[in-house]
Amino acid sequence: MIKFNEIKVGDYLIADNDGDKKQGEVTDLNHNEKQVCVDTGAQEFWYETEQLSAIPLDDDQLTKLKFHKQVNDDGTVKYGKGAFRMLIPAAGIFQNLRSGTGMSAGM
Repeated sequence: MIKFNEIKVGDYLIADNDGDKKQGEVTDLNHNEKQVCVDTGAQEFWYETEQLSAIPLDDDQLTKLKFHKQVNDDGTVKYGKGAFRMLIPAAGIFQNLRSGTGMSAGM
């Protein structure tokens, strides 16, 4: 589950509607009811935060988000988009990431 105060319009999440899980974009927030409107491509629908989860970060997701992949000679893999860079220690290892700013981000 994701905390309501961590969700922003434009975020991408997995929405679970009675076991039917679909990825979608947050299009609106209802602060009074703490509900999130998600557009899954087929329709927009309001969800409770208990029905929402983060999209796991992996090669497929980064490719869908139009990141460019570079495999380095030392086995590390760099993903880049615009000025943002992310370095992973080996293909498929997405824990303890380092960004292009030199800061690390634990996943």
